Amino acid sequence: MAEDELLRVHIEALVRAGALRRKTAAVQLEAEIKRREEVLRQTFRRYVSPRVADKILEDAQLRDTLLATADTRTHAVVLFADLRGFTSISEQLEPQQVVPLLNEFFSLLTEITFRHEGTVFHMAGDCLMLGFGVPLAQTDSAQRAVQAAREMLTGFGELARSWKERHEVEAGLGIGRHQALQ
Repeated sequence: MAEDELLRVHIEALVRAGALRRKTAAVQLEAEIKRREEVLRQTFRRYVSPRVADKILEDAQLRDTLLATADTRTHAVVLFADLRGFTSISEQLEPQQVVPLLNEFFSLLTEITFRHEGTVFHMAGDCLMLGFGVPLAQTDSAQRAVQAAREMLTGFGELARSWKERHEVEAGLGIGRHQALQ
């Protein structure tokens, strides 16, 4: 094989290898982007309803605006939910009995919040702080908050009755609301 032919074959092999490396890198990059988007989606869904999370993540302009804006003013309603009687419950029951009750409590209130397109701001101990009208503005945030609170009270009444039957404990639900007009 002539030296020119050998050089051509070698260059063609290098070009093919480079193209394969670029293609492999592109596939890896695409997989990493999808993985990061899924992590972001799952993180959002812990705090906002899946429908709101999807809306934010599917609209690049909205996502960038929400994530980049530090000072946003909106009409927001905040609910505070407190499990009444928790201290007594935790004194009467073993920890392995109390934790599932807290999980039931938080699951019930979170599901209701998400049904009304609210946001979970904070969970601590036996308390929950929820928001309506954030991160997306809702012209009816006050109505959503009130409807969610009513549904929480009704749903928790049923849950408290089941706790009474299963564990012989008394529990209640306290809900406070704050409406901020800005």
